[in-house]
Amino acid sequence: MTGIFLFVILFFVLVMLVVMTYQLRSVEHKHKATEDDPLVETNEKALSGIIGSQEFVYTAIVLTGIGLVASIYLLVRGTVWEGHLMEWLNIVVRL
Repeated sequence: MTGIFLFVILFFVLVMLVVMTYQLRSVEHKHKATEDDPLVETNEKALSGIIGSQEFVYTAIVLTGIGLVASIYLLVRGTVWEGHLMEWLNIVVRL
């Protein structure tokens, strides 16, 4: 039961992080589009803040993926699928 609950929560977090990456990317493109216009004053601090936020979101996506794999392991622990999961994780690590 804990594995299912953890999986659902982490999957929801992953979806929200992916949506955030698209939103931050569109805001970054809007800032870069206004750089060419001499009448609009761009805020370099805001642009660097957006880029820094993107880095944190990408890190959170990776950590959420690791958490999802851990929750899947909790779901299959003690079943015949545990060995299969470990073999696939071994293949992924070797890539």
